[in-house]
Amino acid sequence: MKKRVDLPNGLLELTVLFKGRLILGVLRRGHATQKDLRTALAESGFTHGHVEKSLESVERGFREQLPLAVAVEKAEAPQVWRHYEKGMNIGWAVDRIRQHRYGDADFTGQVNVGDRLLTITSSPQIVREYPDGRRQPIRRLEVNHLNRIMGKNTRRGDSPNSIIAGADGCVTSSKYGIVSVYPIKYYRNVNRANRDMGSHAAVWVEQDVQPYSHINTPSNTIVEGLVKSATLRIEGNLHCLSGIENPLKLSTNQIQVGRHVYTRKIQDSHVQAGGDVVVDSEVVSSKIRFRRQMVVPQIGHSSIVVGNRLVVGDLMGRTTISLGEPDFGQSDLLQRYSYFRQRSKKIQLVEAELLTTRSVVESGLERIAIQLRKLRGTAEYDQKAGLMMRRFIMSVEESLRTYLRGLENYKSIISRHEQERVELSFLEGQLRPERVSEVIVLGQVEAGVTFVSPNEVFAVREQMKNVIVRLDNLKGTLEIVPGKTEVGSMAI
Repeated sequence: MKKRVDLPNGLLELTVLFKGRLILGVLRRGHATQKDLRTALAESGFTHGHVEKSLESVERGFREQLPLAVAVEKAEAPQVWRHYEKGMNIGWAVDRIRQHRYGDADFTGQVNVGDRLLTITSSPQIVREYPDGRRQPIRRLEVNHLNRIMGKNTRRGDSPNSIIAGADGCVTSSKYGIVSVYPIKYYRNVNRANRDMGSHAAVWVEQDVQPYSHINTPSNTIVEGLVKSATLRIEGNLHCLSGIENPLKLSTNQIQVGRHVYTRKIQDSHVQAGGDVVVDSEVVSSKIRFRRQMVVPQIGHSSIVVGNRLVVGDLMGRTTISLGEPDFGQSDLLQRYSYFRQRSKKIQLVEAELLTTRSVVESGLERIAIQLRKLRGTAEYDQKAGLMMRRFIMSVEESLRTYLRGLENYKSIISRHEQERVELSFLEGQLRPERVSEVIVLGQVEAGVTFVSPNEVFAVREQMKNVIVRLDNLKGTLEIVPGKTEVGSMAI
């Protein structure tokens, strides 16, 4: 099937082959940028498997047919139900703002020994992802994924696909999906004199975290008071009852959280979260960056980088909302892919060595088979056949041992390689949980608020009410829908 697509400055002809597994393209007229080509492919329904080198070649003026999109085989991580994470969907977020239902978020992660933490509901598998987005299962991956994600103080449950807590404490899930339970270490308050805080435990502060304090923990941090001008590096959740502020206006005030943040207010602070951010009151003069969803009644004079969705009551003052910025975990993902490719090359070398050793053994067998066929039926057959076999075994014995050792090594490398594919799939899913990036405003947007996307800046000149601002991933522009709009099953 052939299809012609008009470009801003040219004409692209697409050919679909092998039931959609291969999309060939040739520039019939004019010229095109990579952005033009991606837009044309996506508008034709081919949103996956774009071939970077081919797009670059067409942009440079190459005029022959090239594969612009191909089906690729990818590892698909197993589906996991985390019993300790409350589902904060769009309906919950909207109701929270409209009904002023605050104080109900719980990111402490407290569990008791024997509590079920996680259940795997599907096995990891290899799927073929077509350029048009279709996914075809190819085979199951025989990897023990449960063992890979069991961290400290966890054990298998009664169900073969579940994990339960092996101790009392706080449950934490790392960015690679590893689930651990850490004991809780209690402090009355925390100041700059405290050292080695939370290095092996969750931290519970009964009063405030004072200025110049440092907390670094692989688990969760619970603060019953305020976090004041402090530096926090938390791999789990931050549950702060009174608020996060920076009264000393310290430039070193950085709150980096691997998972979720819950607090009453955020003021004059820098916060980065790898999951959700839930605020009961307001965000003022702060910089917030989050990966999934943020829910807050009011934002003023702040800079917000949206991952998936921002649900907000009012946007006030000179606030900037950015959509479509690269994920702050991309560098880690790219580094893991680099290691994965290096291991892939190592597998190719091992395979070549195995084939070489195998050919030595097989050629030896072939030679002796020829000699035996020549001797068959002669009086010397019985005498010479045994001697020839003994000589052959002596000559290839070392090659055979090398081959068998290499084969065992190859099986081990392949097993680890398959597991890495699953881990990369999980990490990629964490970085891009949903491709939608949007802002839902349930109240008003004041003049002076600015929305920024990769290819558009929209400055609000007049007050708006009840709007949804969405990123068009294809064009990198903004779609603004004012007025009464359906959000899920609810109207705002």
